Amino acid sequence: MKVISNTGPIIGLYKIGILDILNKLFNNIYISEAVFNEIMNTKYLNTIQIQDYSWIKVEANKSVDPLLLNELDYGEATAISLAMFFKADLLIIDERKGRRIAEQVYGIEIIGIAGILLKAKLSGYISEVTKFFNQLLQEKYYISNDIIQDICSAAGE
Repeated sequence: MKVISNTGPIIGLYKIGILDILNKLFNNIYISEAVFNEIMNTKYLNTIQIQDYSWIKVEANKSVDPLLLNELDYGEATAISLAMFFKADLLIIDERKGRRIAEQVYGIEIIGIAGILLKAKLSGYISEVTKFFNQLLQEKYYISNDIIQDICSAAGE
């Protein structure tokens, strides 16, 4: 399974201490150089070291559709382009506009951090999702209340 990720979900999962859940669920995760640079340019530069996560593979930025550059930030645009280039099975992305474009314009299957938490719970890697949603909210990671309620309900919480 070829899975591409945007910046936000990686940073969000790292902040709540479960970045390795991506490795458990999907084995390898691929990110563009632009996403790598966004991760390295955050305030987590001194703590998150992508090279310590050998299952996160950094790929050269691929040719980007001008539509993407007009509508999204460069990291999102390159993540979607990488997903198209590799004919990825899944794109991990949270930003609403990026999700909509990836899914509706390019036909890319998407999942966000909320879906990752649900998948992790249903796979037995975590015992609850509510705790992690609370931690994400404390870290100022935006997830709509409707999504949180839907995922908690689907997780039986």
